[in-house]
Amino acid sequence: MKKVITVLLSFTLLLLSGCKTTLTEHSATRILFDTVVQIKVFGCGEEILKEAFLLCERYENLFSRTVENSDISRVNKSSGEPVEVDAETVELLETALEYCELSKGRFDISICPVTQLWDFSAEQPLVPQESKLKAACALVDYKNIVVDRNFVAVKNGAKIDLGAVAKGYIADRLAEFLQKKRVKKAIINLGGNLKFIKSESDGEKYTVGIKKPFSESGELSAVIKVDAGSVVTSGTYERCFKIGDTLYHHILNTESGMPIDSIFDSVTVVCGSSTVADIMSTFCYTVGYEEACKEVEKMQDVEAVFIMNSGDISVTSGLQISEGDTPVISLRNAG
Repeated sequence: MKKVITVLLSFTLLLLSGCKTTLTEHSATRILFDTVVQIKVFGCGEEILKEAFLLCERYENLFSRTVENSDISRVNKSSGEPVEVDAETVELLETALEYCELSKGRFDISICPVTQLWDFSAEQPLVPQESKLKAACALVDYKNIVVDRNFVAVKNGAKIDLGAVAKGYIADRLAEFLQKKRVKKAIINLGGNLKFIKSESDGEKYTVGIKKPFSESGELSAVIKVDAGSVVTSGTYERCFKIGDTLYHHILNTESGMPIDSIFDSVTVVCGSSTVADIMSTFCYTVGYEEACKEVEKMQDVEAVFIMNSGDISVTSGLQISEGDTPVISLRNAG
């Protein structure tokens, strides 16, 4: 129970209110992907929830680097030899590699040798030795991930960590599954990565709270109103520890292996695709504020909210923000 409570408190996004509905609601919650997964469906039977969680288990057994015989574990342990993997593993890897290229390697899914050196959940977490970080960073290069049809190989000691991309992809696949089952309304919550489904005729909006960074009371920086799609946040306060006055967080620099020094504490991405939202919420940290804004502005159906170290809030051009104690953010073209 302690683990569940800890994860719940670390959510960076909180669903404050959903669309009003008279449909029957069914909900289930489980621990998967090392976080709390909650799925709510409306107007259908509980059996669909069981099928949805079976799908979650399937993806954990494909993408997790810690599950013994997952696709990613087998690739990481293959000593550079090609490993046959599921078509969906290939799809996710190819998508992630596009963003590795876009960021010029600052966002890099081959960062596993570095992330393995950090333990942010330890009772007494420590900063890895500089020599070990330097050696691990030398192995980080997404170009050493070779995808050839349904075969994947990692060269020169590289290893894959899909922690920055997998939950978004899974949320999208869950939404597709529910829509094929003719579910008209659903809320998918993968550890605070939110994905919404509702019919176009349903005019009500979802209200999502963006947690104030480092607030122990659950105070909000802002709320955001959306019709459907995804809302995903990455923050330097999610998995972190302090030694003296120095904060160490889980979003790591691929060159130094140390936490990225950023002018913002959280990035929230609003997007139709949860895969893209998940990637971009981390991608923005890796490239810095100015380049992050530039890249988001070039992308269709993608907007971002930046909570600065100062507490100020900056949004991309497709969003509008109201003044107030708890600002309300919404899409400019929303009714």
